Amino acid sequence: MSSKTFWSPEEVELYFKNLKTGSKLKLPNEAYCTENFTWNEVLQTKERNIDMPSRQILENLKSSADVLQNYRDKTGKPINITYEWRTPTEQQRLINAYNRKDGKQKTNHLKQVCI
Repeated sequence: MSSKTFWSPEEVELYFKNLKTGSKLKLPNEAYCTENFTWNEVLQTKERNIDMPSRQILENLKSSADVLQNYRDKTGKPINITYEWRTPTEQQRLINAYNRKDGKQKTNHLKQVCI
């Protein structure tokens, strides 16, 4: 059984940069963002291929995960992340499908500032 290893956004970025071109962006299962959330859970890499996240995106995701962890610690109840981040491609597809007539973006998922 693997033990938890806490990875910083910088370590996640470096790991992704060292993957072979065309590899699925997936981290080791023991790569944790917080006490209860893995980076794979935060990035949702188990079920989809993702674009390479920037350092800023990773830092924003870490901040969001910290907020969720704090809430989980206070309530003592588990939280399931269903979608914390959308890639630019995914976001554009959703904007096109669910856009207001004035063309303004209705979501902050692309900036990783939604919970």
